[in-house]
Amino acid sequence: MGKNIPKKIICCGETLFDLVAKKSSKGKPLTLHAYPGGSATNTSMILALLDLPVALMSRLGTDSLSQSLISILKDKGIDTRHIIKDKNINAPLALASIDSKGNSSYIFYGKEVPHKDKAQHLCETPFKSAVVFHASSFFSYSDVFFRSVMKRLRLAKKRNVFITYDPNWRESKIPNKAKARQRIKKILAYVDLVKLSEDDALHITQAKTLNKALEKIKKHLKGDIIVTLGTKGAFYWNGKKKITQPAFKVRIKDTIGAGDGFTAGLIYRYSADGKDAFLKNMKRNLEFASAVSALICSGHGAVQGLTGLRQVNDFLRSHATR
Repeated sequence: MGKNIPKKIICCGETLFDLVAKKSSKGKPLTLHAYPGGSATNTSMILALLDLPVALMSRLGTDSLSQSLISILKDKGIDTRHIIKDKNINAPLALASIDSKGNSSYIFYGKEVPHKDKAQHLCETPFKSAVVFHASSFFSYSDVFFRSVMKRLRLAKKRNVFITYDPNWRESKIPNKAKARQRIKKILAYVDLVKLSEDDALHITQAKTLNKALEKIKKHLKGDIIVTLGTKGAFYWNGKKKITQPAFKVRIKDTIGAGDGFTAGLIYRYSADGKDAFLKNMKRNLEFASAVSALICSGHGAVQGLTGLRQVNDFLRSHATR
């Protein structure tokens, strides 16, 4: 994309390589396939496939893997100018294992290194033309990046940018869970729409039921909530009204990026419709987001199953009688 084209969507979060383990014959070495990953990065790549201009705020190293990641993202049409390049770190890695049902589990590699956000001008400029700011995952509430993310949230709120958030709770990656929960509460105060899974809601709030968890979350949130339930679908809740959406049935290759695809679908609908129409047509938003997520699950990795907007619209037309 051209250097002077306004970047309408900003995603903020971790960038890494997902190393997906492929089954190998007995006695043969394990084969790993490397795909760009990280929740916000996945969402960025999917938004780019949906023909939206998108910029990514993240941090990588100056090592060869970091350079490869940036090159891949640029090739996908993502503005990478706001990715901080830190010589003190290497590109993070996540080893993904896929079970017989296509569900993924992760082992994370890479140390958190203290970081001071000196480049304030990089953080302010994109918000002048942004319509959505999306933050996600451990990146948003980690010791290293929490203050930096809060600064960006304040800038987005100041410019009346619509803020979406996916906490994407990773139990094994969080050293101080009590501190992380308090930070998420502070982030929620700025959020217009939070999208999270049932597991996210239960782990963050430590509630025994999903309803109790959502009530706890709503106390810190002026905006609305969308919950994804895997193969059971998803629903929207604003504290009073609930709108449900069943999951589309597809042959699942893996679930990597399924939630990030759902988020990208919601952001696409907001960008296409504007705030008023988006909030009035939540059933359509959920259906579109579910279609994107289903297509992601039909391929390996976070974006391999998706070819573009036309594919999503064709998929929805073919499932119109559901």
